[in-house]
Amino acid sequence: MCMKMSMKMPMRCSRTMAVLILLLGCLCMLSDASTRIGGIRDIPDVEHKKEIQDLGRFAVDEYNTQQNVGISFSKVVKAQEQVVSGLLYYLTIKTKEGSKTKLYAAKIWVKPWEKFKQLQEFKPVQTLHK
Repeated sequence: MCMKMSMKMPMRCSRTMAVLILLLGCLCMLSDASTRIGGIRDIPDVEHKKEIQDLGRFAVDEYNTQQNVGISFSKVVKAQEQVVSGLLYYLTIKTKEGSKTKLYAAKIWVKPWEKFKQLQEFKPVQTLHK
């Protein structure tokens, strides 16, 4: 359609292209953040994903070492990931501290190709039971 050499055709082609670009832009704005590079996305079914549970154990072990405490890992109850230079994992971890069950929020940076794993944050969320 754009190949014909008439004077009206370039105008139609540019209008068609403008409409297509506008539609593409609208589609990009409507897509949710999890589909964009750098967006944080939920990880489903975390309680059955060994690699996510292992990351939760790692976070608790690192925190115990850094703070010289003895929190016990129970399970990861929620997880999200974000693509950066590697992956950032945001975990909600259920723990035991004596007779109390507590939730912690952990942020872990992983670069699998370098065998790099770093706990960046570990903070209490709430107490579940006394």
